Amino acid sequence: EFWERVARGRVLLVPFCFGNQLLLAIFQYVYFIVCYHSEQFDILHANQLTGLLFVLFRPKNVGKIVVTVHNTWEQMVVCSRLRIKKMLYNPLIWLEAIVFRRADGLVFHTRSEKRYVTAKYTIRTPSVVVPLGAPCVPQSVRDTRLVRRVVRKEVGVPENSAIVLFIGRLTPRKNVATMLRALHILQRQAKEFYGLVIGEGADRSRLEDLAPANVRFLGFVPDTRSYLLAADMFVLPSVAEGGVALSVLEAAAYGLPLLVSSEASDETILVHGKNGYVIDPYDAE
Repeated sequence: EFWERVARGRVLLVPFCFGNQLLLAIFQYVYFIVCYHSEQFDILHANQLTGLLFVLFRPKNVGKIVVTVHNTWEQMVVCSRLRIKKMLYNPLIWLEAIVFRRADGLVFHTRSEKRYVTAKYTIRTPSVVVPLGAPCVPQSVRDTRLVRRVVRKEVGVPENSAIVLFIGRLTPRKNVATMLRALHILQRQAKEFYGLVIGEGADRSRLEDLAPANVRFLGFVPDTRSYLLAADMFVLPSVAEGGVALSVLEAAAYGLPLLVSSEASDETILVHGKNGYVIDPYDAE
């Protein structure tokens, strides 16, 4: 509604594609040709591989094609430990390079990702860095104290304990296992630290088997505000986020100290030693 009413744009809704970018690219192109062939557009904005058919078979009613680059398949190969995944990702890297080189412009969210991608793909396409942002969340001390008590009672942890929060999809690349091992170390040291893991994913059952007694898995939570207010720090040891994760940005907006990998946040969000620390995603100690 915002884009169509305020920004004079059109948002193209396509069927669910099971997370497959190639299927999404096909659906988007077909829908665009069928639904919008009679309209003229100055700019078409695509997201990585979803722009593939648009740059290969440019619609005559589109002026420029701009592509947002975030967390490329080349970066996924680097972090993947499965040989079969590396084999499957290589053709996607080749297709991605075609998109990046044939687009009229590229948008990056961080300077670090722009440097990395332009070097790896040898891109000369005009590009710009547009950092993501989030408004700071106003908090009163009274309301925060009340929420902290309510949340601790809800999840069954002592009122004076510290809560370490994770929000995100439970997949191997998020590397939540490092956080669980760290909490296990704190539990052995008899320290009052508890972990809250919010999210669903294929890795959940494995992580629950690894988790010590001071960790609570809450599944998918539609509104995470109360948990962000109740937490004492936010942790994301991910190994592939393209330099910025929306969950880290949201946690920063709530004023939470951040313990995250360099992949999850660059200098636009995290200033090491000021509002958090850049951590080794594999070092639980």
